[in-house]
Amino acid sequence: MYFKNWTTAVLMGGFLLSTTYGLAQAEKHPTTPVGQRPNDVAEQRWVAEAETGLQEVELIWSDPPNLFVDVRQDRDVDGEQQGIAEVQLLFNQPVVLTVEELQVVSTAEEAPAAVDVYGADESWIVLLNRPLIAGERIMLSFGMPNVSLQFASRPADVNLDGTSNQADVRALEAAVIARHTGQIDRFDIDRNGLVDAADVTRLAELLDGSDGKTAWRDAGFAVDPVRCCCGPLGECYVTTNTKCNGGTTEIGCPCHPDPCPEVP
Repeated sequence: MYFKNWTTAVLMGGFLLSTTYGLAQAEKHPTTPVGQRPNDVAEQRWVAEAETGLQEVELIWSDPPNLFVDVRQDRDVDGEQQGIAEVQLLFNQPVVLTVEELQVVSTAEEAPAAVDVYGADESWIVLLNRPLIAGERIMLSFGMPNVSLQFASRPADVNLDGTSNQADVRALEAAVIARHTGQIDRFDIDRNGLVDAADVTRLAELLDGSDGKTAWRDAGFAVDPVRCCCGPLGECYVTTNTKCNGGTTEIGCPCHPDPCPEVP
């Protein structure tokens, strides 16, 4: 079995896992030792070769799911911050994750950090050092090509239109009447495990700030996902704008390993 530019291989669960480096970096820096080239660490990726041939790692399930928007309260009545701080992952084959490989890109002034990762084989859990704050969007990547997740926090935006207002109260009331108890992650505003009239009351409190906290009525939230773009020099960058900057093109996230083609 042959891996071009391979560094290590480990037999796990019937798959031969190999850490490989991007060929683009080798071509850009042919005389630089492995480990000292720009983005060497960022461009590591896991590949697995089964008996039927090469198979790339894929993320087949996560909780929260990709592009999940958390519209529930960002703090409880005592002011304790709540929200997305744990992510469960299921890959299509055994992988090895470390905190060092994880990257978090955020629209907040200071991004949350991955502080722990644990699991084995296909199943892993990532812990962040804090929940997402209201209005924040993040992208979580794992040092693998085409494997990333995006989440957002938009308190009280129940109908997901980007604005928290009375229309969200009506949407929640309809959900309670229809007994949408299976959509806890969307309609359980007070995070107590139930979808009921108490959530409508809590939503009104969030909108008006009647609990002494931030009033979210008529708050507008950005709804576009984080985007990855290729710059004029072949560099990948992340933007929270609705489109990439002029002269650059959008490409699949994440930016590490660098997915942009080399510029001659």
